[in-house]
Amino acid sequence: MKKMAILCGVLFCIAAGIGAYAAISRSVGTENAAAARVEQQAREAQYVRERDEKYRRLLEQGTRELYELKDARSARQTLEQALDTALDDTQRYQAWRWLAEAAEDTDPALRKKAGQQMAAIGKSGRERSEGLFVAAQAEEKLGAAREAVKGYRAAAAGYEKEGDFIEACRCLQYAADAALLPGLRDIRLCKNILAQEEKLLKRAEEGSKRDMLLYDLQLAKADIERREGHKEEAQRKFAEIEGNSEKR
Repeated sequence: MKKMAILCGVLFCIAAGIGAYAAISRSVGTENAAAARVEQQAREAQYVRERDEKYRRLLEQGTRELYELKDARSARQTLEQALDTALDDTQRYQAWRWLAEAAEDTDPALRKKAGQQMAAIGKSGRERSEGLFVAAQAEEKLGAAREAVKGYRAAAAGYEKEGDFIEACRCLQYAADAALLPGLRDIRLCKNILAQEEKLLKRAEEGSKRDMLLYDLQLAKADIERREGHKEEAQRKFAEIEGNSEKR
């Protein structure tokens, strides 16, 4: 019995030792895992910082090449690198926006793509509308008048939802002009767009921007009279517009 008691005691001590060792091992393992996570997070944070700095540097360089050096080709290459470096949609939007500027006079296909991307990833209705407008301008340069009209009207609808009636009317004026381009020349469509703008302009805040839009709208309506063969009415409207302009 005495031997059995001694044996049980020994076994108990061994079991206790094993348990303590396991507990220590678990504690050490937990500490090691926590340290590894901290190290991983530090590496990720460093990567994000370096990439963000690179993006900002490239974006600044690209805009400087575009506006100060007047080198659109170099600006495009630099801004494309910035786009590849962007961390999120906010940065990607800005890169696409500047790429659209760089491509304005040289590459309508790239400008169209940039506008489409802006419309797709823009976070606000205003940003998406800006993208639609940019893409519509590119469609116009590519000779796709009907697609340009659709794009301008979509942009106008977006600005209207945002409560920016001035920008909405501006987009509609572009749409009305595009409706008269070769390949479309749809006077009825143009008149419908101008009527839409006229209604919307009444909701716009009074001021110089509204006055200018109203002046352009009146000119467009007089031009429609001329295009439809109503020469006397067109001349009367042009004279009236000119008289009102001189009074202002």
